[in-house]
Amino acid sequence: MRLSRAGHNLLEVVIATVIFATAVVFLTGLWSTYHEALTKNRGRLIAMALGRSEVESRIALGFTNLVPEFNVTKPPVPYSFDAWIRGRTITIPFETQTMVTNTTPGPFARLAKIVVTVRWSEKSGGQAPVNGFNKKVRYVAYVFDGR
Repeated sequence: MRLSRAGHNLLEVVIATVIFATAVVFLTGLWSTYHEALTKNRGRLIAMALGRSEVESRIALGFTNLVPEFNVTKPPVPYSFDAWIRGRTITIPFETQTMVTNTTPGPFARLAKIVVTVRWSEKSGGQAPVNGFNKKVRYVAYVFDGR
């Protein structure tokens, strides 16, 4: 009578351990790259959220309520966000500026153009700062008068 011994031999355990260790090393490197990219793009992510918020608030007003804002230059609105980088808290300044124009002048104005510009400064800007800011993102949206 033959005895059957079910189980794993040492070679299978070693191969499984190597595969698992390789996967862990790969995922750790991937997480590190993701974290670095997220840290570098922190300012852009905040700026995009600010811009989108400003555009959506103007769209929610509707065409009729935007008419008083046509071609009126409003001063920039300052914002500041605290970020924790390398164990220190820093403040990142932002400013948003909104411009609403009538794209179809005349008595039958039916289309408004909303342009929101968000500016901020980063050390990795690469270009000379303008008014203290060296980065910007711009959102453009149109609102139609559906009457």
